[in-house]
Amino acid sequence: MFDEWFSHNMSLAESLSIAGIFCGGALVFIIFKFFISRLIVRKLIGCASCHSDDINKKTRVYNKIALIAGLLTALILTNYLPYVPTAVMKVMVPVNTSLLIATVAWFILNFLDTVYSNYSLRARTSNLSIKGYMQLAKIVVFSSSLVLIVASLADKSPFIILSSLGAAAAIILFLFQHTLISLVANLQVSSSNAIRLGDWVEIPHLNIDGIVTDLALHTTTVQNWDNTVSSVPTKTFITEHFTNWQPMFSSGGRRIKRSIFIDQQSLRFVDKEIAASLNTLSNLTTLDFFEFDETKVLISNLTIFREFVTNYLKSRPDIRQDMTIMVRQGAPCSEGLPVEIYCFTSKVSWIEHETIQAEIVEFLIPITHYFFLRIYQKPSGEDVASVLTANN
Repeated sequence: MFDEWFSHNMSLAESLSIAGIFCGGALVFIIFKFFISRLIVRKLIGCASCHSDDINKKTRVYNKIALIAGLLTALILTNYLPYVPTAVMKVMVPVNTSLLIATVAWFILNFLDTVYSNYSLRARTSNLSIKGYMQLAKIVVFSSSLVLIVASLADKSPFIILSSLGAAAAIILFLFQHTLISLVANLQVSSSNAIRLGDWVEIPHLNIDGIVTDLALHTTTVQNWDNTVSSVPTKTFITEHFTNWQPMFSSGGRRIKRSIFIDQQSLRFVDKEIAASLNTLSNLTTLDFFEFDETKVLISNLTIFREFVTNYLKSRPDIRQDMTIMVRQGAPCSEGLPVEIYCFTSKVSWIEHETIQAEIVEFLIPITHYFFLRIYQKPSGEDVASVLTANN
């Protein structure tokens, strides 16, 4: 093709036609770059007074639009100007077409980057990530433009190129298996809202426990609570077990599940001694936490304690009253009889939740003294030393 072009003796008219193609394309490029491109950008963003020059500094969009216009003009002139040699046309048409396709693809890829950047800035309060969709769109644009360029240079139909790739489908699937798996996983994760940006996720067997900071096509980035960063394949959230704590934040209630172990030997029926102690406790409080009836018989001090703790939790404004509030016994064990507190705080942040939980436990442990209940704890070295000293 090129040999035919260079060996062709062009006439003056043919030379002028070829010069007209290059000059026309160059002239349109200059006009668009310095005048029309600015108007197009302002029209696209819907603002006549916007600083489109700032956008151009970041994306060089003026050059891309001007280059597309110049190549398109050269392509049109090549096909419609008279006296253009056939040999020249056979070279310039596929080359111009390929360059035009590449420039349009380049423009679209930059446009997708701009869309993602603007979305990220405007949707900071939204946890929906579109990064995976943007990466998928880039793959589609790149693949499509590559097929069209090859078809243009080979002067073949794109469908013929695609059908020839079908013979190599097995190799393509093998080479891009991880990308395809990640693509399916990302679509499933995004569509089902299994995880979103800002979610607190936990994968114990991978030592991952933190906030999702990036949700891409292939990998998901998690910033752990110890300020380390972990990157895992997005497909992990489809194939592996994980815990997403974000619904807890959305519900507005964070669970307290804490047990106090009671020495079982301190359990006894309420008598006058315990009743007097409970009346003293009632005088020390501003709320009526319990009602004690001396006519009741065979009621244990632990029963009164559980009623007291239940009413105490119901009196706290930082405990969700519309959620489960329960004080129950666990199975007796060698550490004693566990009395479990089960409720939900109205504050879901970690620090506030831990503060409320600590206040409850720190209040209840010394209160057990008024019920003649003892908290069980394993003997320490000091306890052993005290016993040995007393025996001596």
